[in-house]
Amino acid sequence: MTMLESVTQDGTGKLAKIKGYRVAGKTGTAQAACSNGRLDCIVASFVGVAPADDPRIVVSVILYDPKTSIWGGEVAAPVFKDVATFALQELRVPPSESKAQLYPTTWK
Repeated sequence: MTMLESVTQDGTGKLAKIKGYRVAGKTGTAQAACSNGRLDCIVASFVGVAPADDPRIVVSVILYDPKTSIWGGEVAAPVFKDVATFALQELRVPPSESKAQLYPTTWK
């Protein structure tokens, strides 16, 4: 969970951050077979949980052949943020009370 939370703080999933909540997740970008059978299509994704310190929801966003970017962190993470924000509010999940202890992203 520490690694997944680092993705939304210092990694490719920064656009999935939700103010007041710890979010953990994973971005993805993959080639996919198109109707002609060739690997010419793209699948961009973001799968995340919130709050990361006491998970209440999981949201998976899978976009087939996105138009504005191929990167899951750019196109799928913002969708996660919108859906998860709505779900957290609707379920009346209180904000996170603790700070994330992030996984180190550089080796020393």
